[in-house]
Amino acid sequence: MRVNKQYGLAIFLALAVMLVVACRSAPTPVPTEVPTAVPTVAAPTNTPEPTATTAPTNTPVPTATIALPTNTPEPTLAPTPVPTIDLEAAKSDQPPHVFVGTAKINGVAAPRGTIISALIGGQIAATGLVEDAGKFTAIKVEIPGYPVTFQIGDLDASQPPITTVIGEATVLDLNASRN
Repeated sequence: MRVNKQYGLAIFLALAVMLVVACRSAPTPVPTEVPTAVPTVAAPTNTPEPTATTAPTNTPVPTATIALPTNTPEPTLAPTPVPTIDLEAAKSDQPPHVFVGTAKINGVAAPRGTIISALIGGQIAATGLVEDAGKFTAIKVEIPGYPVTFQIGDLDASQPPITTVIGEATVLDLNASRN
C-alpha cells in the first residue's frame, strides 16, 4: 500500500510534535528567597618539608624551675653596726681623742654622778662622769679611726657618730630622752 507522501509527512510531523511536547520538562520556578553566600575554603598552605642534615641537632630538654618567694626585709633606721673589735688590742699609744661638754635628759641637765659612755661597735670604749650643771668630765678615747656613739646613763644620746682622730678634742652637747 502506497501512502501518499503528503499524508506520511503529516503523520511524521504530528508524531514529532507529540514527542517534543512529551519530552519537554516543566518550567523552572523563579526562587523567592535570596540565596546565602557559599563559604569559601581557604587554599591549603604548603608546609616546608624537613631538610635532612648530616649531624644530629640537639633539642634542649626543658627543666623545671621553681621560683621561691623572697622575703624582703623591712628597712630599718638603725645605723649599720660596726663589727666587734678587740678594744684593748686597738688602743693606740698616740694622744687620745678627748670629748667634753654637757649632758641633758629630756632637756634637763643630767643629774650629778650620771655615767657618760663612749661606745665603739656597741662596746664601752671610755667613760666620763656628770658633775655640776650637767657638765661631764673628759672622756678619753684611745682607739683612733672608729665611729663613736654616746650614752647618758642607759639612754642613747641623739648625737650622730663621730669618728675618732688621734689628738683631737670635741665639745659635745649630748641629749637623750625617756619615751
